[in-house]
Amino acid sequence: MPITEADLGDLLRREEAAEFLGVSRATVDRMIAAREIDVVRIGNGRGQVRIPKRALLDHVNRNVTKAARPKRSA
Repeated sequence: MPITEADLGDLLRREEAAEFLGVSRATVDRMIAAREIDVVRIGNGRGQVRIPKRALLDHVNRNVTKAARPKRSA
């Protein structure tokens, strides 16, 4: 997902993303590693990332949609 100028004010640190989602920072780190959420990498490979709020909202909406699907009976 390309970052736009409109996104710059909505970039969150991992701690802020964790609070936004109601999970631990370790969970956010796992989500990043599993590429479940898109991030913006900052700097020269020092591990700094920022997470656009829209990436978090996309993740939440995908999971809500999955949870709302009726289960198939065998």
